[in-house]
Amino acid sequence: MEELINKNNQLFKEVVETLPNIQQSIDDTTKNYQYYLGSIKNEVFEIKDNETYSEAFKRGEGIFDRMDETERRRKLVIEKSQETINQIEIMKNKMSRIIEECNHDEETLSKTRNELIDKIISIEEMIMKDKLFRKPKETDTITAEFNKKKEEWQTYYSDYLERKKREEEEEAKEKNRREEERRKEKERKKQEGERLRITKGMNTMEEMLQIEEWTNRKVGNILFDSDKDDWNILTSVFDQRIINKEHIIIIIKDEEGNKFGGYVNSKIDEVDGDISDSKSFVFSLESKGRMKGMKKFDIEQPERAFWLGNQTVNYSFEYNGISNALCGKEYPNHFTPKRIIVIEMK
Repeated sequence: MEELINKNNQLFKEVVETLPNIQQSIDDTTKNYQYYLGSIKNEVFEIKDNETYSEAFKRGEGIFDRMDETERRRKLVIEKSQETINQIEIMKNKMSRIIEECNHDEETLSKTRNELIDKIISIEEMIMKDKLFRKPKETDTITAEFNKKKEEWQTYYSDYLERKKREEEEEAKEKNRREEERRKEKERKKQEGERLRITKGMNTMEEMLQIEEWTNRKVGNILFDSDKDDWNILTSVFDQRIINKEHIIIIIKDEEGNKFGGYVNSKIDEVDGDISDSKSFVFSLESKGRMKGMKKFDIEQPERAFWLGNQTVNYSFEYNGISNALCGKEYPNHFTPKRIIVIEMK
């Protein structure tokens, strides 16, 4: 407690010592501002009748000197005002320190207060035991009297620690909330960026919306993009990107401008094997005039839903009697992929 007293006395002393400086600075600023206002004159310099050039020159010099003095006083007012602001800022910082220290002192005072109450209750308990020893027949009355005093003293306990704990918990919750908002905002921007990339890959928003309607899902992340990812025969990362993924859309754009692909609903859990999927389908987004608009073709044989080569084989899907529906070629003729995008649907 002695340290607490000395610390706060020092802070108070610093505040008291600063007050005269502030008052002096305010007085200087006020005085110089009044001088400045008094020096402002509306003097017009024109040669008067019957005035020689020498007299006019001398009168002009006087007006100039007075204007120069007014300018000096204007700058002095600004200087003194800034000094006053600086002194007030010093006082503000000292008062902030007092507030900070007083907030910190609450913990020390609360702890001392509660320890004192505990000691008082202990003394009351010793008094009770002494009474019980001397008056064993009045046990109920003596015990009830002690309990009443104990409960009364306990009402004076400081709740600082409980309040501090609640405040810290609220601060932690608020921090977590802000972090969660930042995370969601970051994720939202990421998804917007992904949707933008996907839209560019599809050329139109209509194509993306159509795929979302067919799959009853929203476009998510791009798993593979041949414009950026390795697509070479011996080093391709295509299989690594889609293994153990599900709900994926594969979009192929060939050198002749056809755009087509397929949807795999089931998890792709093996390489060089057929994937069985009753919900898969293939589609055409752009057919160079062979079909009107975008078309979806449902699966016929779900046990061989997913397989990727470089030509169309009308095997597992129903093309409604349309020949060469996807790329305009059928085995043994080949299409040449220009770009392949794989999208994970959410």
